[in-house]
Amino acid sequence: MGQQKQTNSKLQERNDGLQKQVNELVQQLQEQQRQQQEKMERQLEQMEEPRQQEKEDMKQQREREREKSKKQMERMHRQREEEREETKHQLEQQKEIIALLKQ
Repeated sequence: MGQQKQTNSKLQERNDGLQKQVNELVQQLQEQQRQQQEKMERQLEQMEEPRQQEKEDMKQQREREREKSKKQMERMHRQREEEREETKHQLEQQKEIIALLKQ
């Protein structure tokens, strides 16, 4: 019976030692997984940043083009108005000339 207790005690010590090693390995594995997860999240963030910048750049480019187009339309409108005024002025001058010639 004493031999059995001694054997059981040794087996229990061995079992406790193995359980401790298993627990340490589990902790190491969990830490490695956590670090890997953080690394992957950082990589994903770094990949997202250029995409966000590209979106912002495209938005700014569209805004610049819109402003350019708007100014161009305003210029064309002003030019047509000036041409209209010039034509109107020329017609008035021609009428005056015709009126003077009729006298």
